[in-house]
Amino acid sequence: MKRDRSVILFSGLLLLLGSGRALGQSQVDETVLVVGGYAGSWDTELLITNTNSAAVQGVVQAETSAGGQPCPISCPTATFNLPGHGTARLSARSFLGTAEEGPRNLRITTFLGLFFIAPTVQARLVNTASPAQSTDLPVVAETAVDALNSTDLFFPGAQRSSTAHSNLILTRVNATSSSFSVLVQAFSSDGVLLGGGQFTAPEGAKTLFLVDVLSQLGVSAVTDGSIQVTRVSGDGGLWGLLATSFGDGRVTVGTGGNPR
Repeated sequence: MKRDRSVILFSGLLLLLGSGRALGQSQVDETVLVVGGYAGSWDTELLITNTNSAAVQGVVQAETSAGGQPCPISCPTATFNLPGHGTARLSARSFLGTAEEGPRNLRITTFLGLFFIAPTVQARLVNTASPAQSTDLPVVAETAVDALNSTDLFFPGAQRSSTAHSNLILTRVNATSSSFSVLVQAFSSDGVLLGGGQFTAPEGAKTLFLVDVLSQLGVSAVTDGSIQVTRVSGDGGLWGLLATSFGDGRVTVGTGGNPR
């Protein structure tokens, strides 16, 4: 089931971007946060465009991993320069290194001197062994998520069958506590509670990663169900993705809310 693990690790790509909120692309206010990485043949691909006529500098820096392990000595970092209206293409694999497989928070910032410049960023989850197998990733503004200060998230489209399963990736914005706990509940399309459980992120982790979440809640089969997540402890704005992989290779990714 290595392929499923690879899809799971990637389908958590989360971009906390600026004003344009279409799937896969947006403009940032200052810093872009990405829950991404690489695993197997799957990679996180970013296209970053300078919307300014002057050249800017940029940096992508990894934070602590979803497993709670701190960066070794210093966090992996990629720096880049963009000419006026120029575009950079980056992949997580290109700068995270072989020891950094798996999901983690990434921070993307572009600036001109002491001033932050708003780039346009596009994100995709790509199977590099079969590039036609890819999906755009949700893009939302960090400021919008922060303004929500969500303690509850609601994810539609949860699936569990012999050929499909959903994976839940949760993260926080502007958190100060070292960990957090959530209550996760699953509902059928008719609104019937199917199961629930409480989960705690590892100490120091900014991301909680639940593989085949419905199975972990004791749900053996459901079509078009939903997942409700309620923060029990910890601080920061709660955010996340529900990523579903299917036997035919499809991957769908959805968010737990609609920031404005």
